[in-house]
Amino acid sequence: TQELSRLSVSYNNAALSDQQKSSLLSQAQDIKGSMEQTVQSATMNGESVFGSKSFELGSGAHTFSMNEPHISSLDIRDTKTLENFTKELNANRSEAGSSINAIASTLTSNISAATNFKIAA
Repeated sequence: TQELSRLSVSYNNAALSDQQKSSLLSQAQDIKGSMEQTVQSATMNGESVFGSKSFELGSGAHTFSMNEPHISSLDIRDTKTLENFTKELNANRSEAGSSINAIASTLTSNISAATNFKIAA
């Protein structure tokens, strides 16, 4: 998104001609296309990393959900779309981090319980 932000600043420069702005829009479309390809190819064990996934860990399941970013909404003519996209990415990062922490906590708890059970036996 840094490159799109740079293009947005350039695009919104009143001194640019329509042809120069058109060139910037074309560059932005190329970047968005590359981002779309990256999202579509983001897989783990053959499945998309986006959407809802459940993990069985001992006594229960943990559900992890990550929304696919809305790349199509990005528009260098409107800096608000870039700001909203960044907020969306940060929300996904936060969700991923909290899910990883919850899974790690459950694993640690399960290992401790198994260890204590083995010691007591």
